[in-house]
Amino acid sequence: MRVLIAHRWYGTHVPSGEDRAVEEDIRELTDAGVEVFCSMPEGAGPSPGGLEPSSRFSRYSPIEIVKSGARLLDHVQPDLVHLHNPYPEYMALVRELRRRDGIPLVHTIHNHRLVCPAGSAFRDGHACTDCVGERFPVSAVRHRCVNGSAVKSLAMGTMVRLSGRSVDAADLRIAISEHLARRLEAESHPGDGPVAVLHNAVRDPLAASEAPSAAALPPGPFIFFAGRLNETKGVDLLLEAFAGVPTATGVHLVVAGEGPMREQVLAAAAIDPRIHFVGQVGSAQAHGWMAASSAVVVPSVWDEPFGLTAAEALGCGVPVIVTDRGALPEVVGERGTVVEATVEGLRGGLAAVEAEPSAEVRRLARERWETMFSPQTRGPALLSLYQRALGRDS
Repeated sequence: MRVLIAHRWYGTHVPSGEDRAVEEDIRELTDAGVEVFCSMPEGAGPSPGGLEPSSRFSRYSPIEIVKSGARLLDHVQPDLVHLHNPYPEYMALVRELRRRDGIPLVHTIHNHRLVCPAGSAFRDGHACTDCVGERFPVSAVRHRCVNGSAVKSLAMGTMVRLSGRSVDAADLRIAISEHLARRLEAESHPGDGPVAVLHNAVRDPLAASEAPSAAALPPGPFIFFAGRLNETKGVDLLLEAFAGVPTATGVHLVVAGEGPMREQVLAAAAIDPRIHFVGQVGSAQAHGWMAASSAVVVPSVWDEPFGLTAAEALGCGVPVIVTDRGALPEVVGERGTVVEATVEGLRGGLAAVEAEPSAEVRRLARERWETMFSPQTRGPALLSLYQRALGRDS
């Protein structure tokens, strides 16, 4: 099978969750003997996660796709095109594909961008559905939802509106969670492609982890947070909730990440010696911190489409505390503690953390990762969905 992966890489210094999910798709497919074609920027080295071209993985420049999606399709002759983030350059490829018969289009939806130009459906501290049903992105422009820019909001909003029917009509749409699938189905129109659920794959976090040094560890049990330091990730909620956790519990809080709320974290750490800020860490270091922690906390206040950090924590065999937002409860299931996204709710979850989780708790957390999110489980499921799109699932 020959598969063309169409994904506009975000190219951030730290790989985005979406980029990492696409890389896992490529690894799973090549491991299964599928020939994969994907674009990356001109002159790029390895992908953010280290993918190199190989006998079964060829790379193309986005410029080649913008110049001629038709020529690329003629050259690759894929059996199937798998679309992830299409904006902006891949819409020309999608339009060319829809003019042809016989090449199925599979589209994995990773966020809320089909109804929200910013992709988050969250604004000013609360869920936002202002753009749903709008013919033009009036609300997005008014609120400068995309990077604080009215111009960027207009451009992205217009692009989403113009392209929506093409990508919605994919032969198969894959949602990365049941939560996201319900939202897609609620907003579907006649002619939209069917929706299937396939959670993101998470590589074994213990296979590539670097334990923190003894000098870096807090002087007691700790809860670990890793993520972008911004409003949607619940950083201010976490700091306020932890401030009220009784010191008698002896638990500390380690925060890893970077973002606009960095100074708030530093200020909290300067006041409370139980809070430790370690800055941005790589995936291996984050996994090491997770494995050494008493629990991992994911205090998001927006509707998380998946919850990569929660799944990684399960893979480390660590209890997870998550808020009741989006797909987070779905990810942790009975192996996590789900709390309301309020100061009181989160504080209760933090205060109840055991200094040393039992071996049984760790085993069950790890077992959930193995059955739900390991590449060994997900790889065959992805190929099965390809066969469904190709009409070979009978």
